[in-house]
Amino acid sequence: MRKESRFEPIIILPEVLKWSVLATIVAVLAGTASAIFLASLDWASNWRESHLWIIAFLPLGGFLIGSVYHLLGKKIQGGNNLIIDEIHDPKAVIPLRMTPLVLIGTVATHFFGGSAGREGTALQMGASLADQLTGPFRLTPENRRILLMSGISAGFASVFGTPWPARSSGWRCWPSDGFGTTRFCLVLSQPWSGMKSRWHGGSSIPSTLSKVSR
Repeated sequence: MRKESRFEPIIILPEVLKWSVLATIVAVLAGTASAIFLASLDWASNWRESHLWIIAFLPLGGFLIGSVYHLLGKKIQGGNNLIIDEIHDPKAVIPLRMTPLVLIGTVATHFFGGSAGREGTALQMGASLADQLTGPFRLTPENRRILLMSGISAGFASVFGTPWPARSSGWRCWPSDGFGTTRFCLVLSQPWSGMKSRWHGGSSIPSTLSKVSR
């Protein structure tokens, strides 16, 4: 068994500070994106309910959304599978365009009367926003995995307001080579931070959930 040095807390302090900053940034990004997403979803749902004729244009809406993804989203068409692949085998940073495309696509689908879940949007926004920190912080492939998992957890929690279930959404993406205390603590903290960031953004859980579920 390795004997711990009394100076070890001091030695690891820079690493602790780095991950504290990363966790804060990820929480703010995911919470802000979720607040914008849910507010937009509220607006789209309310407008559709007041103008039911828009449902007749659902095929046209689907064509437009598909065309945008065809032109701009070829590198992100994998969606959730792309994120999972990057966690298991890190290769390239997920394009930032995933966030606005999936957000606009989901809101537009609801606007025209289509059916689209929020969980995929939440995971993709959280992970793609978090992954933009890989370069500036010069993260290793293993640390990038932790960052992506944190983004997934923060995104899920901030959209649904469910921090405990959200932690598992990040954990279950981790490869079967072990987890570790650092990863455990970081991914555990992200759902609470992301959800709190969304609340400060002014998004109301009861009103959003009730309107979207109609």
